[in-house]
Amino acid sequence: MIPTVNFALEREERIRGFVLQNPYSSTTLIHQHFFPSAYGSKKAREVLTRMVKVRKTLNRFRYGYEYLYHIGKRSSQWLHMHDVTMFHFDLQSQLKGTQRITYHKREYEYHGGRADGLYIIIDDKGNGVKFFLEMDDMQNEFDKIAKYEEYFRSRAWEREVWADPLKKGVPRFPTILIVTNREISRSDKLRVITCTKKSNYMEAVMYEK
Repeated sequence: MIPTVNFALEREERIRGFVLQNPYSSTTLIHQHFFPSAYGSKKAREVLTRMVKVRKTLNRFRYGYEYLYHIGKRSSQWLHMHDVTMFHFDLQSQLKGTQRITYHKREYEYHGGRADGLYIIIDDKGNGVKFFLEMDDMQNEFDKIAKYEEYFRSRAWEREVWADPLKKGVPRFPTILIVTNREISRSDKLRVITCTKKSNYMEAVMYEK
């Protein structure tokens, strides 16, 4: 007998995996990715409600006009994590032509610190950019530039696979993109870019000097 596939459960598992990878995803974000049809909004709400109230495979809470979904206990850093999730999908929507994210790691740990993310974006002509993401919640003094400068001086980064992704023999340190609403001290050693939430992130990291 050919085993049957429960497509509803399979979809729920994919949604759960999505939320695990992208914590504090909104109803709208999940709707766009898993229920793109004209009637997808209603179906998304039905499935997500079932996962929360019946399956108990997701948790949620209201944020503004919709819910945010997560797995396990709600983190005290939920808003920061939600902002990092939304950055990723806003960035994806800003890619043009053959631009694509060829490498992405959330919460990238390096010697002496941790970035909210590391991205490499390249097009078919080999043009692109790589950058560390810092989502500044402005709760504390921003002291990460000094950590990045220390990492740069250590030269340990030159051994990382992302240092020279196109194998040109010229390792380059990533730009540092800080999403913030306050002034950030610049660096005479590193390229530091600042912008606010919902900016054109690609334009900032590709063209701003």
